[in-house]
This record gives sequence, C-alpha cells and structure tokens, in this order.
Amino acid sequence: MGGKKMESAKSKAANAAAAKEEQASRAKEDSDWKAAGEGKKNKAALKKDAQADNKEEAARRKAEARRQAEEEEAALSGGKKGKCKDTGGKVTRAEIESKKKEQEKQQAHAASARTTAARREVTEQDYSNVVDRQNVNREQGLVDASGMDAAVSAMEATTLAGSAKPETRKMAYSAFEEENMPILKVRL
Repeated sequence: MGGKKMESAKSKAANAAAAKEEQASRAKEDSDWKAAGEGKKNKAALKKDAQADNKEEAARRKAEARRQAEEEEAALSGGKKGKCKDTGGKVTRAEIESKKKEQEKQQAHAASARTTAARREVTEQDYSNVVDRQNVNREQGLVDASGMDAAVSAMEATTLAGSAKPETRKMAYSAFEEENMPILKVRL
C-alpha cells in the first residue's frame, strides 16, 4: 500500500521539476528570440530601411533647395530687370550717363588719393596740423639728461620716483594722473 503512494509522490515531484525546467527553457528561448529580433536584420529589412533613409534625405534636400530658391526670389523681387529701383520705371540714358560720370569722379578721387599716398606727399592742412603742435615735453620740466648715468642720477634725485614704499608710489601716480589727464584729453 505504501508503495503506490510513494510512487505517486515521486512522480508528482518529477512532474513539478520537469514543468519548472520546461518553463525555464521557454523563458530562455523567448529571450533569445527577442534578442535576435533586436539584433541583426535580414536583407529585406535592411533594404527597406535604406530606402526610407534615402527618401528622407531626398525630401530634406528638396526642401533646402526650395527654401534657397524662395530666398533668391525674394532678393531679386526688389527690382525687375530693366527697372530702376529708385523711381520704379525704366532707366533712361541720362540716368545711366549721370551714374557713369559719378562713378568716374569717385574713381578719379580715389586714384589721386592713392598717388599722393604713394608719393608720400602731405597736404598743406595735414602739414600745418603736424607743425603747429606745441611741444609739451619742454613745458613740464622733465629730466634733461644726455647719458645713462645722468638720467639715473636725475631719477634718483626725484623723491617720488625713488620711493620704495607702495603708498608713496600710489600717491605719485595719482599726482601724475592729475597733472597729465587734462593734457591727454585735449590731445584726443
């Protein structure tokens, strides 16, 4: 009597283990198929994707060409061929001649400016501006030394320049700024 119960319990345990094993193998197979579906594509799918990419690229290029054509058309729509932009009518021969003369005058003026610059000539007004300037170097009582030794000794003689303390240097700079700023502002 005990033998049949034991066999049925063993068979139930074996069936349960087999069911678990089968379920695990199904889960593994499903995951393999999922991974294969996401991985490599077959030739037909690759071809289809390439065609879709080509169509998108063609549509993008076509839209860009259309946009450029509209911009160009808008730029050209300001005036039509044979029309004057200023008056809105046709350009007359007199207008063409006047524009031509004006351009020739501008070119002649530019050429004369280039030749004077090439010859390094200075106009009278430019020369008078350079010559009539005051020499402010002599007015300020700067150190007048003819050699290095004389210049060094003159610089040491001034109390503000030879100072080693930062406060004295700051005061010297502020005094210098107060004296020279009005002169610099006048020059500019």
